[in-house]
Amino acid sequence: MKFIIFNYSSPSLIQPAYLSEEINKINGCSSYLSNSMNNIYYLYDRIKPDFSIINIGGNIRDCIHYNQNTSKKVQHILSLDYLPDNQIDAAKNFIKQDKDMNIRMLISTSSKLNNIDFGVPFVHVANCANSQISKAPEIFKINTLVLTSKSEINRNYEGTYHLASLGSKFEGVDFELNSLSTIKILQNYQEVVIENMDSDNIPEEFFNAIYFGKGRVYFNNQDDAEASKLNKVLNKILSCDNNFSYKDKQEYDLLPIKNKVKEKHTPYNRLKRVLSNIKEAQPIVATME
Repeated sequence: MKFIIFNYSSPSLIQPAYLSEEINKINGCSSYLSNSMNNIYYLYDRIKPDFSIINIGGNIRDCIHYNQNTSKKVQHILSLDYLPDNQIDAAKNFIKQDKDMNIRMLISTSSKLNNIDFGVPFVHVANCANSQISKAPEIFKINTLVLTSKSEINRNYEGTYHLASLGSKFEGVDFELNSLSTIKILQNYQEVVIENMDSDNIPEEFFNAIYFGKGRVYFNNQDDAEASKLNKVLNKILSCDNNFSYKDKQEYDLLPIKNKVKEKHTPYNRLKRVLSNIKEAQPIVATME
């Protein structure tokens, strides 16, 4: 089974890269990760993929045009990541009316789209720990790494800490990180705090901090209602009963949490979830059991 994945990675989302690498580990499967969307016609003619994964913000016009002019239509898995709330209805209308793109499945790291009728199966493919990357050695010791996306928050953290922004640097932060560079420094901190996490979309940084880090991981949300919802979501996906809120700062047993992430929240698990929803891939899924 052949895949082409058009890279829709961002500083905090590298799902396309790890799905592609995981596909290439399976006998009888191959994936080509393209960083350009300007060569769709060439790639489709040369590789002849069974499935193509592309983000809804990508060059879907050429995907449609290609399928309109070929006898072997490419089947598409459409990622809805980065889709603004005010464009969900427009996306839904496009997907329901489409006749040529041959959309087999919709995927997103956000669970808030679960209950929307797109007319095409939707699969929540959550973020995960990127276990494909090697752990880096410890080179310094700091109490806390605080990951944030906002500058206007009053902070009161214990001991020494680094304040890092995700994706773009702004005034007041010590440095800027992305998903990959975060992995390389996690082992230097006794704990990690992620500010204003979204309960509908648990970020890669949370899973990576548990998988690669040596200390506990907390969230620090300003909204108490969202914090309560988030804690319930984390306990559900990690099969535990802990308080992950930094405001309460309760200790918890880290080992079973790490084991759960290694068992259920890696690229292998996420690829298996995608393939499990493709009828033609069931023989492959059977080998992954």
